Amino acid sequence: MKNELPKFSSEKELAEWIDSHDTSPYMDDLEVVAEEIPIRRTPLVNETLGLLLNPNELDAIKRVAERKGVPYRTLIQTWLIEKTATGGGGLALENVDDRYYELTFLEIQIG
Repeated sequence: MKNELPKFSSEKELAEWIDSHDTSPYMDDLEVVAEEIPIRRTPLVNETLGLLLNPNELDAIKRVAERKGVPYRTLIQTWLIEKTATGGGGLALENVDDRYYELTFLEIQIG
């Protein structure tokens, strides 16, 4: 028995149907197209950000990153992106000790 694709009124309707259905029964009946489709990629732009962290805080971040199996800079970047995506909810600077005498300069790539 031959499976026939339903008729669609637009490419959008076809795309939605393909996203929600198994198309394997129709594969033998589809036409092979050898047309090249140009792909336009947006270049990734990074900016450098400098952070001043207490050495104990940086060590704690490095330990968390090690447990997660990721580089600590990647972990920091992920945390910043997640916090930004959630609108900064829960972000608070409490019990900040402004008497840090030794600070570590950390440079990470954002983007």
